[in-house]
Amino acid sequence: MTMKKILVFGGNRFFGQKTVQALIQKGYLVTIANRGLRSDDFGDNVNRIKVDRTDPMSSGWQEISQSYWDVVIDNICYTKEEAQIAIDYLTGKVGQYIFTSSLSVYEGEQIGFSETDFRPDTFIIDPASELNYSEGKRQAEATFVAASDFPVAILRIPIVLDDDDYTERLHYYIRKIRNEETILVRDLSAQMSFIKGSEVAKVMLWLIDINFKGIINASSKEIISMNNLMNWIEEVVKVEPLVIESDQDENQSPFSVEKDWYLDCQKMSELGYPLPDLSSWLVPLIRRLNEKMAMNA
Repeated sequence: MTMKKILVFGGNRFFGQKTVQALIQKGYLVTIANRGLRSDDFGDNVNRIKVDRTDPMSSGWQEISQSYWDVVIDNICYTKEEAQIAIDYLTGKVGQYIFTSSLSVYEGEQIGFSETDFRPDTFIIDPASELNYSEGKRQAEATFVAASDFPVAILRIPIVLDDDDYTERLHYYIRKIRNEETILVRDLSAQMSFIKGSEVAKVMLWLIDINFKGIINASSKEIISMNNLMNWIEEVVKVEPLVIESDQDENQSPFSVEKDWYLDCQKMSELGYPLPDLSSWLVPLIRRLNEKMAMNA
């Protein structure tokens, strides 16, 4: 049996790193493509191509385009221009292109966003629109979908948390509560969804196993309000949170949202993926982060 040849853009930190580790353990032939500015621990288990993902003239693209890839995983595409670079170099040279998109592509008042609540196939790119993270992902999705016969799988995920989240968003709340400092949120009742970094890696392998094409949401099964999240942290830290609801933009906390903001993952469940309960991993994660902070205090 010929093992799949897989290219991962990025792959040297957070859930990209976890994905590469999972692919190696599965026995796939893995190549990571990045700028080579950050070391990794993969040793001889991967091949490496030095490339600037954002620059179509980067020499690494020529090397990438000389091979056929069973799967490409792209966690670091943020604009329509970056999507087009991949299409230009990889059309006809990839069996499945997994593009990591985001809950941020959705807009509106839906109670749980399903895949059809944002349609990249009908989305019209407005050159005058402000290019923030959300709009960049929308435009990238639309560009991939518009490319005829490009075998894209679009994975939309919410905020990703884990021990090694370099943005330290969950750390922020634990640290603030430990230090008895004020936390600003817009709406304590707003419900959110999350996914664990290691779970993203499992989802990637599952998408490869079923050769998925199209659009799919992925998150943990439960949703949680900001109020309940503060309660979970309080139970671990044993300090009552000092939380203020405020509309001011300055000093808002990382998970502060104005309204419910979560994914509907019914499609994923129907396809047979066992979505984990949020409490099964988030409470243990809070404990581990709190213990680490206590040790370093």
